Amino acid sequence: MGLSKLAFVQLLARHGIAYFTDSPEELTAEVAALEKLLSEQNA
Repeated sequence: MGLSKLAFVQLLARHGIAYFTDSPEELTAEVAALEKLLSEQNA
């Protein structure tokens, strides 16, 4: 499409299309899992 990720997200927003559909709780769980994985790799 020739758009940056930011431009794509902004285009979606202009058309009322949600880019992030996860709940805050789901996002928190994903971040926690990623942090655990990263700490295990650096150990």
